[in-house]
Amino acid sequence: MQHLYGGDFVPWAGGVLVTDGELILGAAGASGAHTVEDEEAVQTAVRRWQENVPLDSQK
Repeated sequence: MQHLYGGDFVPWAGGVLVTDGELILGAAGASGAHTVEDEEAVQTAVRRWQENVPLDSQK
């Protein structure tokens, strides 16, 4: 994975990419609970954000 991303990939539980289709907008993460709970919380937050922001219409 490191080779594919030129050394800029750090796998870490609790973080997710924020995307608009194939475009990576950024990343979000959480820490403080078990890793599965952190990741679920972030996925829920990102999903709710994406539902309320019409990204495709801004292109």
